[in-house]
Amino acid sequence: MMTRAMLMISHPDMALEKIGRDTVLERQIKAAAEAGIEEIWLGGHQPANFPSKPLPSALTLYWISSDHVSQKPCLTPYLALSDQHLIDSAALEEVVNGSYDEPTSFTDEQGRMVVQVMTPPQGEFRAPLIKPLAKGSCILLERPFVSKGIIQWAQRHPLKISDSSPVIFGKIIGFFRSRS
Repeated sequence: MMTRAMLMISHPDMALEKIGRDTVLERQIKAAAEAGIEEIWLGGHQPANFPSKPLPSALTLYWISSDHVSQKPCLTPYLALSDQHLIDSAALEEVVNGSYDEPTSFTDEQGRMVVQVMTPPQGEFRAPLIKPLAKGSCILLERPFVSKGIIQWAQRHPLKISDSSPVIFGKIIGFFRSRS
């Protein structure tokens, strides 16, 4: 079972857009927690108002600074998550609970990477094994969310974690240095 994941935030403006009550980033983090991820490393530009509301208490977040430093390294094996997709937590849970001897990429219907299993190096480089995710289990984030069906997809794939949950936000460890 995989318990670590990394999500590089390459589109910070899109990460803060709302899909229902959650931002894209909050939804991605909650889906990872529902799938069994216990630690998640977030890299890129830290949103100014993050966290804006409680997230799963069992999840520990680590921010990777702009010079690629984190208080705790993300060691293999871990999952690399696409910041350009939403994935159903049940589909992600299947990936989390899988057993992997080599790097494996799980792709959307157009062949774009949604989740990649990062395994310890095994000598020579091997291209990842490619496996498609189940049809409809993920969606590419494209603007505008309404006309691209993203909000409708999110409504068909609700999270179990309530937006109004009274849980205390999990411990945020690490830092995010501003660029000088």
